[in-house]
Formats: sequence, C-alpha cells, structure tokens
Amino acid sequence: LYRYRLGDIVKVTGYYNECPVIEFLYRKGQLLNLTGEKTSEQAVCQAVFQAAARTGVELVDYTTVADYESYPGRYIFYVEVRLPAGSGNNLRGTDVIEKALCHANPRYQAGRQAGKIGLPAVKVVKPGTFGRLVKILMKNGTSANQLKIPRVVSDKKLVDFLDLSCISPGR
Repeated sequence: LYRYRLGDIVKVTGYYNECPVIEFLYRKGQLLNLTGEKTSEQAVCQAVFQAAARTGVELVDYTTVADYESYPGRYIFYVEVRLPAGSGNNLRGTDVIEKALCHANPRYQAGRQAGKIGLPAVKVVKPGTFGRLVKILMKNGTSANQLKIPRVVSDKKLVDFLDLSCISPGR
C-alpha cells in the first residue's frame, strides 16, 4: 500500500495488529471550494443523484467546474443522463442540487445566503461524453487502472470539451 498512489485523503482510524485501518475522506483536489466552504465529493454526489431521481432521469455520470467568471462565483454541473422518452433535453435539477448542497454543508448554505456563492447551473451533455472524457484522460497519461472521472475539473481543455458537448445551456 505504501507504493500505491491513491490520490485520496484518508484518515488512520486504528490498527489491526500492526496494519493501519484507514477511512476514506475524499479525493485530493475534489472538494467544492469557491469561498472556503469545502463541500465534500460525497455530499456533491448525493446532491446530483437526488436531483436526477427527483427529476425522473437516470444519471450516467457527472463532473463539476468552479465558474469564477460569474458574479458571484458558482458551480456548473455537467451531467450525462438517460432521459425518459419524450422528456426533451432539459434536466431541471438546479433547485434540488441547491437544496441538497445547502443541507449537506452549512458553510455552503452560509455562502449562498451571504451572496458569496451563486446559484449552481446544470448543463446536460451529449450521450457518450464521459466515455470520450475517459479516452482523453488516458491519452493524457492517466493509467487505466487508476482512472477515476474527476468530480471537479479545472483543466481548461477539459472544460472546453465539456462545453462543446452540451445539449442544454444550463442557467
């Protein structure tokens, strides 16, 4: 395990004989953190899945981008979904994601109430976008065995790829 590059932040919670027992906390660099609110990957995942369930779509995958160009800064959620027949291209999950994030993290809620964090946007991407994203990440040197879809994207080329893959503009 000492040679394994986790990229995960873990906490040693005890020992079994001489082996540490670890608890996964979050992936390095994968917190939502515009203003110091530090919303965990687990809370974000739960919020996105709740939004998908409440809007009647099946979530394929998602990622998030911090949008510093908006005032106040906000998060943009890029989601790939399977839509029920005849439902159109819009996922109306912004309010559900917003409420779930506020519930999961009081600091996020305080940032929203103080006007330091803007309302999140949800952009639906074309089917197969995350499959193509995996290929891009592998082409850029990520090992197939270590590959995880990043839940927070900051690489400009990846953000541009996601923007070009959108089928709904979001808010």
